[in-house]
Amino acid sequence: MIITGNGVPNYIPSVMGIDVSNGWNTAANGDFQSLKLSEENLGASGGNNPNQVVAAEEVFRVPLSPVYNSTATDTSLGTVGAGLNGIPVYNPFEDAQETAAYGRIFSGCCGHPQRNGVYHYHKYPTCLRLLKDDWKSEKDKCDKIDSLLVSGGHSPLLGFAADGWPIYGPVGWRNDGNQTGVILKTSYTGTNDSAGNALFVEGSGDLDECNGLVSPTPEFPEGIYHYVMSIEADSDGTVLRYLNPHFGYDVRNTLNKHNLLPLSWSDDSAYLAALKSGFTVNGVSVAGTDSYTTFVKFIEGMQSTLNANAMSAVASEFQTMQIAYPYTIRKYRGTPFASGVSGTGGSTANSVGENNTQGTGIVSISPSAGSVANTVSVTITLDGNAQPPLPPANVTPSSVQIGGVALTGVARSNTTTLTGSLAIPSNSSRGSQAVTIVFATPNGNIQLNGTGLFSFQ
Repeated sequence: MIITGNGVPNYIPSVMGIDVSNGWNTAANGDFQSLKLSEENLGASGGNNPNQVVAAEEVFRVPLSPVYNSTATDTSLGTVGAGLNGIPVYNPFEDAQETAAYGRIFSGCCGHPQRNGVYHYHKYPTCLRLLKDDWKSEKDKCDKIDSLLVSGGHSPLLGFAADGWPIYGPVGWRNDGNQTGVILKTSYTGTNDSAGNALFVEGSGDLDECNGLVSPTPEFPEGIYHYVMSIEADSDGTVLRYLNPHFGYDVRNTLNKHNLLPLSWSDDSAYLAALKSGFTVNGVSVAGTDSYTTFVKFIEGMQSTLNANAMSAVASEFQTMQIAYPYTIRKYRGTPFASGVSGTGGSTANSVGENNTQGTGIVSISPSAGSVANTVSVTITLDGNAQPPLPPANVTPSSVQIGGVALTGVARSNTTTLTGSLAIPSNSSRGSQAVTIVFATPNGNIQLNGTGLFSFQ
């Protein structure tokens, strides 16, 4: 499969509601550093990304038939996938020391350009598929995710990794046969490593070391391995909301949503000057960034003023979803396409594997023996920790054979339990028999093999 892009997203990247296509921190777009918004969160003394978005043709090649590898491989800096809008997806890091890109200033849609001007994502791109073209506040974005949870919905498909596996947003369905939307939890929940990033703890969340899982999706209802752009859930399972100290909140469009926009703010220069010196909202004075040490302190002060003057609905608009490390694709579960990306977005170099995976995955069969010329009802227990992971419980195997004899009436009561009838022919050879179970999935067959688990007597 080939995804092409021109380096320019399908929306206008903005910070504070200002178009930053031509530079993140220049006099032309208001000089955000003078507004005390900095990537070091040090107010006016901090530095910012000065780069502009550069148009450049990029071609992303991803395998149509991805392979599931039981051993994950590290991603590299640069492109590890592509959004459906042709914008590259990067891993969580900004350097070889694995410094997470969390502290960078991203546009309102969660992308930014690197030094060569390549606009890209390190985290969940909220404008790509979740929202329509009309502007939404940070609270609107959080509310949209919470509405997916209420409806049992699923985040939309965002793109594909270089190894061919799809990429989705944070709300998904667990691999338990129950399609209830949840914010899928990262398993990077341990103590911090030397770079300050949480260590992976097996089984502590829904996602594996790559930040993915096997479960059904709207496009692949039988289940598929996919990566998740992860965010934090609150204690009640809804979106965890906070004030992001590195985010350029769009005060102008927020006030406009509530019909409180000062008339002069249609001009960018007047808008930014008011943010610095202060302004009036519905007759209430709001101190500007000149009165605070950082931009986020200004937002906190404005919220306090609005809440104290019966405008809490406006104050709540600045709630932001908190992302969860590793945010994006941490490792590859599959094998990236050879020369996966051409253009300025970087490249990967591996070969495509076959479209079939095999594993053991069979724990036991009860009873463990049957007499020739007889029919026996059997229960097969599968390994819930099998690699590759088992398909969801609602997926019935396409084939179950013991000693080359196919089971009939095969049913699957849960993820790890199969039942069926085995009619053992009278001319069958006695002794231990091989067991083979095949699941047909949209991305190839998963075959489980077992020996010494059942005998013909």
